[in-house]
Amino acid sequence: MGAGERPQGDREVTEAQGRAGNRERVWRQVLSHGLSSRADVAEGLRLSKVAVTNIAAELIEAGWLTEAGLAGGYAGRPAGLLDLHPQAGTVLGVDVQRRVVTATLGDLRGDPGAVQALPLPVPDEVTGTVLELLRAAHARPPHGPLRQVVISVPAPVGPQGEPEAPSGLPEFGAAAAQDWASAHEVPLAFENDVKLAAVAEHHAGAALGRDDFALLALRETGVALGLFLGGRLYRGDRGRAGELSLLRWPDAGRLTPLESLDPQTRQAALAMIVGGLAAALDLRLLVVQGGPDTAEELIGQIRALVSGSVSIAHSAHGDAGPLRGALVLAARLAQDGVLRAGLPAATPREARLNPSG
Repeated sequence: MGAGERPQGDREVTEAQGRAGNRERVWRQVLSHGLSSRADVAEGLRLSKVAVTNIAAELIEAGWLTEAGLAGGYAGRPAGLLDLHPQAGTVLGVDVQRRVVTATLGDLRGDPGAVQALPLPVPDEVTGTVLELLRAAHARPPHGPLRQVVISVPAPVGPQGEPEAPSGLPEFGAAAAQDWASAHEVPLAFENDVKLAAVAEHHAGAALGRDDFALLALRETGVALGLFLGGRLYRGDRGRAGELSLLRWPDAGRLTPLESLDPQTRQAALAMIVGGLAAALDLRLLVVQGGPDTAEELIGQIRALVSGSVSIAHSAHGDAGPLRGALVLAARLAQDGVLRAGLPAATPREARLNPSG
């Protein structure tokens, strides 16, 4: 072996890693851009067309991509456009509140389907309702295997990924949902509802394209903040960032829990807190989610406290924000799980060839 040459085994490992990396890049490119020609993928990733053609063939055979439509403008046989395989995987988002549980299924892009809303006559029925949704999604997933569930909860979620006190819905048995998921080998994650509302606004809402912002949510289960810094959701060391219910405010000479204040005093306190946060963190965007009248009045109070460079916007998703954020997060986690596994065969080949059968 000459000087500077690597052993053949090392070269083979490096080449295999390179191929795996390119498979991931091609899949992510199609996932994020939608219908794509092989030439467009090659140009976007600076790979050869031959390499992309070979990788696409592997991903089609494995059930992660499909040919959907034809790319025109080429001599000879038109090339098929690449897209996410419709049976590559299903994700489920669930939002748990005191009066209703909402859920929606989506594909691995996180594109949502119809929203199912199940009223809760009494809060004690919440656990059984969530388990029914899990069973139905697992039995009849519209986009292939159920690969990830995210449940939005009105509670802080600690470092171990479990809902903690104080909870706006202590009747919810998170452990029962986790036990079901473990028994069926379905990844399941919990996240705070207001943090997920912030995820939704950042993904496709009032904070689209903004790396730093705060969302103030006024919900039946309480008030809280969702905070994005540097383009990432900020959770804090214990997952309790934004839990305003933990704050106490001076009122008539006493320190009173924020949520126990009368509405007028609480609104003034929230305006001071959010305005101070915007100044301390140099935020340029604040998003308010709540009832139209309450939100408008609160926005006016905040605007009087902050500089003119701070934009204040209504939430684009409103009460549906946590559910939308749950589906977005479920899709991201599912994608990460697929890539960690190395993009193995998505589903049995027979099912891919006859998805309706």
